[in-house]
Amino acid sequence: MKTIPIRQAISNVSMAVKKLAKSSENKFGNYMYTSIDDYYEGIVSAAHKENLWWHMREVSVEPFVIANKYDIMRYVFAVDLYHEDSGIQGFDTITIELKVVGGQTAGIARSFAEKAFMRSLFKIRTGESDGGEMAQAQAVGSTLMPDEPKAGPTKEELEKLQAQSEVMKQGIKASKTRDSLFEQWFINEEVLKKMQGDAPDLYDEVKAAFSAAKDKLK
Repeated sequence: MKTIPIRQAISNVSMAVKKLAKSSENKFGNYMYTSIDDYYEGIVSAAHKENLWWHMREVSVEPFVIANKYDIMRYVFAVDLYHEDSGIQGFDTITIELKVVGGQTAGIARSFAEKAFMRSLFKIRTGESDGGEMAQAQAVGSTLMPDEPKAGPTKEELEKLQAQSEVMKQGIKASKTRDSLFEQWFINEEVLKKMQGDAPDLYDEVKAAFSAAKDKLK
């Protein structure tokens, strides 16, 4: 079978997948987004038809602090690109910065890095900002302002958190891959932070559901 140049394979994937839909919803932020599973289903399947695939390696991880208060992790990933029987080591390098959110931080960083790589290489339109920029904007930009003192939660706020926790647990249960599971946690980070402070029992329930799903998806 005649082989084609790697540049042609990349172009073929770009032509086959011109746009990815925003099929996932952040119910608390009230916006739609393109999940990592949408990327896998749309782009990876098209790439495999062209005998094109890649491997993402974590090159380095470095902690640093903003204003002596916020713990940020800077992850650097290298991407090796393969086509047919050949490969290009270190084809691309992607840096992701985000706030530490527990044991799932590395998985979230990898998910955003792979999104950024696929969008950049194949020029896929999703209507979203670049994955790396989005991760940095949400994680770093949202933490620059210090928390202000506030009164305890009202009855209505607790009822809202109860409803939100049920929706989160449903979303966690419906996650089909570890990447989509980590993404579920990350996009709801602000609500989880409020829940941890105002309704720690609900937060513990969501966290337990996340841990159980993570173990199941190993």
